[in-house]
Amino acid sequence: MNFEQFVKNVNLNKNGRLNGVKQISIYYVYTGLNAWHSTYSATYTNRCMHPNLPSAKDYCENNRVQGSVFHILKLPALAFHTKFRTLIVTEINSNSPLSRFSIEKFLSNKNVQKSEVGKLAWTTDLNTLVDCFDAYLGSWEVPSKSRHSVLMFDGTSVKLEVSRSNNLNHFCSKSVGGGYYLQWSESGSDIIRDGTRKVERLFFQKRELPSVRE
Repeated sequence: MNFEQFVKNVNLNKNGRLNGVKQISIYYVYTGLNAWHSTYSATYTNRCMHPNLPSAKDYCENNRVQGSVFHILKLPALAFHTKFRTLIVTEINSNSPLSRFSIEKFLSNKNVQKSEVGKLAWTTDLNTLVDCFDAYLGSWEVPSKSRHSVLMFDGTSVKLEVSRSNNLNHFCSKSVGGGYYLQWSESGSDIIRDGTRKVERLFFQKRELPSVRE
């Protein structure tokens, strides 16, 4: 199953305040035609993001045509949870997704209730958060060149792959004939989690350390 685009709910009572944030991994599928002409072109579709590797590979099997080369890139992302919904945020075309997110611009948003960093998750409405991650109008140090670089998905009813690992690999398909499953090669990538970690720290609620008796 692929992720669906996140749509803001006009009924604020069905959004809820954030009550948790987790680092996750998602799988981005892109394709290229590399037959006959030694040319390559990457294409983007609205079903390109998947919650796990088997789902991404199944998508490739179901959409293969002669000459197709599929690439699957494991990306870092953040899952923002409320009582009712889960928002998934990631960024493509970046070696450090979400690293351009500006804490200062976020805190200056008139709809953000001021609170100490590390407890904002409990004071921020989901629609406000969606606006802050808007590719053009959001809280970015440098605006995005493309609206499709920052992506938001609905993860409400999806089993998510929680991970903080930098093991973010790239998978490339190889066809061995129309009657056989695609074969896959695996290699490393230059993508890191520094950006998602930075944003997570903004929203992560710090726990009070227990007092020590003398």
